[in-house]
Formats: sequence, C-alpha cells, structure tokens
Amino acid sequence: MTQANRIGPKNVTDALNLISAIFNCDFKFNKYDPMRFKKDPFLLQWNKFLWNVCRFRPDTCFDVDYISDVCVRSKYNIIKLVRLPVKHLETLWKQIEHLNVKIVYLVRDPRGVYNSRKNVDWCKKDKVCRSISNICQEMRQDLNDYERLKALMGDNLMLVKYEDISLDPLNMSKELFGKLNLVYSPSVVRFLTSHTKSRRRGDSKKLYSTYRANSNFTAFHWTRKLGSKEITRIQSSCRDVLERLNYKFV
Repeated sequence: MTQANRIGPKNVTDALNLISAIFNCDFKFNKYDPMRFKKDPFLLQWNKFLWNVCRFRPDTCFDVDYISDVCVRSKYNIIKLVRLPVKHLETLWKQIEHLNVKIVYLVRDPRGVYNSRKNVDWCKKDKVCRSISNICQEMRQDLNDYERLKALMGDNLMLVKYEDISLDPLNMSKELFGKLNLVYSPSVVRFLTSHTKSRRRGDSKKLYSTYRANSNFTAFHWTRKLGSKEITRIQSSCRDVLERLNYKFV
C-alpha cells in the first residue's frame, strides 16, 4: 500500500482489514492479490511448506482456496508488518484478539535505521523516508503508543531490540520463544546458527537476504558507515529515543 512512507489515514482501514483477513486465513479478501507474487516469486520461499509445492506446481501459489487451506492447517501463522504505526494496533487488536495473537514490536537504534535506509534506492529518493527528524518522531510516537497499549494488551504485546537479538541470537531467541509459547527446537537452533554466521558467499550482501555472515557486525555497521556529522545530528534529534531504549551515545 506504500513503499517509502508509513500507512496513512487514507489507507489504514484497508490495511487493517487486509491484515485481519490474512490472520483469519481469508485470502478471498478483495484487497489481497496473490497474482502480485508472480512479479516477486522469492517472497513465497519464506513459507517452506507452501514453497515445496509451489516450486513444482507454480499455479498452486495463486489459488486462494489452496492457500487458505494451508493457512488453516498451519499450527502457527506469522505476519511481518512494516510501515504500520503502533497506534493502529489498538484497532487491529480488537479484530484479532480472539485468535490468541501475540505481537512483537521490534525496535532498532535510529542510527542503524538511518544507515539502512541510506542504502535502499526507493528510500533515498524520498525526503520523508530518509529524514532524520522524521525517523526520530516516528519512533518517539511508537514508543508512546507502545507504553499505552502495553497496559491494554499485557503479555500479548512485547518489545524486542534488534541489537539484542543480533548480539546473542540463540539465547535471546530462546527467551522470546518462551514468551510466545513456541517450541525452541533443534531445527530452530540450526536455522539461527546458519543465518547469523553464514558461510554462503554473496548471500549476506543481498538486501533482502536473511543470511548474515556475522549478525554482530551487521547490528553496528552504522558505526563504520556514518560520518561524525550524521551521527551527531541523529543523537541530537533522537536523544530522548536513545535514552528511553538505553542506547549508548557515541
């Protein structure tokens, strides 16, 4: 619904209804278009069960009845949401609370966020997307809304720092899985190990790859890429955000 900016008032209702429909395994919702995956088939690969079928029978991936059946039979359904302001979780929660949903709010050091956005073409061309003051204000508002909604949603809403996961992926993931009531199996450990200390050449440099040669390095890559003036500007504009999240100043 958006690319460089957040979901705004004009399309937030459609966005929330679409998210709710997907959680309910309703892929006949008129805002869901499975055919768009033909342009970006790599997006389907993250669902191993579905991809194992689709890779041999491609049309299956665009059959909403089949996808719905796979969804219903899945033990866990996970959605990654981007560009949705935290304040809208209150409305979404009222729609999906009965499904026993838990929400993880992932935050990242604004210096890392800015450095990451600098490397994405569609963001570099948009003044709002790459604006330091905008990044700080969005994070500030999200944290305010998180604290407000935490009282409403309790253990169903939790905050996790990107850097904590990157520095200690195995133990932090084990702790997170416990809070989410998920099984921390040997296959999860193998996945984490292979993706945070990958030896696959080239993969870790791809923008959307889930493989990283060293997750520790990735988390703090901004310290090597940003100039002192950029860091100073971010720390000045985001001082309260950095303090609230206990990030150290440089």
